[in-house]
Amino acid sequence: MVSKATPTTTYNIVAKLVGWGAQGVANVQVLTSVPGAPAGTEIQARVAEDRKRLKMKDFKFWKDKGLRVGGVVLLRWSVIDPELGIVCKEMDMMRKNEKDGPCLVKPNSAVYLHAPETVGSYTVSHATIAVVGDAKKVKKVDQCVTFAKRMIEDTSILGKASLLLTVADASGRIEELPINIPEKADADAVEKAVRSGIDPESAKLMATSPDGWWLVPMFDAELETDPYIQGKHNAQYVKIKYGPFDEPMFTRTNVVLRGSFSDFIIADVSPASEPQDIEPRLLVDLLG
Repeated sequence: MVSKATPTTTYNIVAKLVGWGAQGVANVQVLTSVPGAPAGTEIQARVAEDRKRLKMKDFKFWKDKGLRVGGVVLLRWSVIDPELGIVCKEMDMMRKNEKDGPCLVKPNSAVYLHAPETVGSYTVSHATIAVVGDAKKVKKVDQCVTFAKRMIEDTSILGKASLLLTVADASGRIEELPINIPEKADADAVEKAVRSGIDPESAKLMATSPDGWWLVPMFDAELETDPYIQGKHNAQYVKIKYGPFDEPMFTRTNVVLRGSFSDFIIADVSPASEPQDIEPRLLVDLLG
């Protein structure tokens, strides 16, 4: 039986299927660290019993839908039980098997869901991802150039790459300086974009700041168009106030991307934990 204790925090865990068990249980390898199960941990996972459901969408259900060893799943609203392993409320399939193409996970990221393109619609189709875990503190333009070249190389394969310089000073004032990078930019083009994108006043403020500014790699990409997964994204947008494009708010996530090596779409941007990560924040508040 699943523990009757009601946890205050649940986690949306991305995991790779490594083996089948009995009665809808499976063995998985955790791809996104959570307390009690760091990334790389192999552990049992199952969907909690719910008598209100007409159909139990557990590992057996998804196996019948094509899930195989090497596939990737999202274990929604999970807890770590000391005896049962991961116990989740729901699970979704991100990738059927290894032949289904690459499935990449960018842990410790943040997402801004763009407003629907059609007025009155609730269907979201694009998102901006900030790879918070790869952000660097900088004080000099030369440092920005050095880090930017690697950042753009890594993110340009995932979507439309860009950079953001940001800081919250001691008075609470927030500075944000977006740096646009041309598509298919080589190292020289990246350097030119960074040097021209940082004005003298911002460079001075950055150099004299006590701890430097954050340089954050970012990219824009399309969201999954599968109706079932798209519905999850739409519901997240309605639930969370991400704000207008010129004043974006972000939520912490472990973004999942799937596709080919040159064309990725975003499969999931669920909050990393709930309820803590469903409150939208300024990006600078998610750094450090």
